[in-house]
Amino acid sequence: MNELITAVSTGITAFIATNLDDVLILLLFFSQVNANFRHRHIVSGQYLGFATLVLVSLPGFFGGLMFPQEWVGLLGIAPLPLAQRSCSRLD
Repeated sequence: MNELITAVSTGITAFIATNLDDVLILLLFFSQVNANFRHRHIVSGQYLGFATLVLVSLPGFFGGLMFPQEWVGLLGIAPLPLAQRSCSRLD
């Protein structure tokens, strides 16, 4: 039961931390509402953007189910050659 409480509290904290910037941006957008830029544009854009993020992440989720966990863990190595290549261009 203790693990469940820890997982739920961690999830809530992560959700709040990742959505604070979204709330601030929405506040800025809502402060700019006029005759051409209405509330419905902001709300529909928010839902469209969130749905797009979910749809884009689904192939990665299902792809991760197709491979063994050990292989999925190795994906963390993939950015290293990219970082090395970009650093060598700076020299």
